[in-house]
Amino acid sequence: IQLKQVSTPKEQLDYVIYELLNEKNLSEVAVLFRNNASSTLYVSELHRRGIPFYMKDADDKFFNHWIIEDILNFMRLSFNMERKDIFVKIILKMNLYVSRKMVTQFENANTSGNVFDAFIKTVSLKERQVKKLKDYKKGYEAIPDMRPMRVIQLIRADLGYEAALKSRAEKFGYRFDHMNDILDTLENIAMPLRTMVEFAERLKELAEAVQNAKFNPPENAVTLSTLHSSKGLEFERVFMIDLQKGVIPSEDDEQDVRTLEEARRLFYVGMTRAKKRLELLSFREDEGKKKEA
Repeated sequence: IQLKQVSTPKEQLDYVIYELLNEKNLSEVAVLFRNNASSTLYVSELHRRGIPFYMKDADDKFFNHWIIEDILNFMRLSFNMERKDIFVKIILKMNLYVSRKMVTQFENANTSGNVFDAFIKTVSLKERQVKKLKDYKKGYEAIPDMRPMRVIQLIRADLGYEAALKSRAEKFGYRFDHMNDILDTLENIAMPLRTMVEFAERLKELAEAVQNAKFNPPENAVTLSTLHSSKGLEFERVFMIDLQKGVIPSEDDEQDVRTLEEARRLFYVGMTRAKKRLELLSFREDEGKKKEA
């Protein structure tokens, strides 16, 4: 049994991938995690490096999430700044505090040309909203020459998407940290890619790879599974990843003695899947924030 704490989630991912590259009998290896969200970056990197994998409980909800559709719509608008149909889908996600009524008014108006200019002319706005829209228009003009990872960063910060998400999370009781994790994952997927078209194609490839990994698993494949779904399975070597406070135990687990006990049992299930070698992995910080193992 080996306890290993690395600096960041990226370092944890790199360690597991390099270890898998040196494994001859991948069918005797498993990567276990508490939440399916942890698997997406591993799927991306395994697929990119051609390492065969099987998903015990494939979950393609990540690739169908509305946040991903938002990001793709932000990108689509950059290809044609006159696309009114796309603009009305994302303007409420730009932290402008415009109302649905304003958007409907614009949608029904007979306008043409650049959507940012057209919106300013059509709808009655406050001075600060006009300034933001003009700033966003400038930001958009720079997008076509950017790599997709930088585009996502610009959408998050300069176009106000992350602030809009935070506001929505507070209003509807969503978990903002979960939303941020999705955006971080998208940045990591986009990192090696050159164009937004490549990025969109990559997401489609990964969604298909997840489905294939469940229904048409290749021979000699490493198993990816949640701790819960690993019950009854055994492997020569097991990696348990993301063993952080906030994940296992989660904040919800710590609110109740019974759920905390269930998290403890789940941890035990993961540990006892290993016949010969067990590696318990955690990281010290994520995005500059200290993490507790």
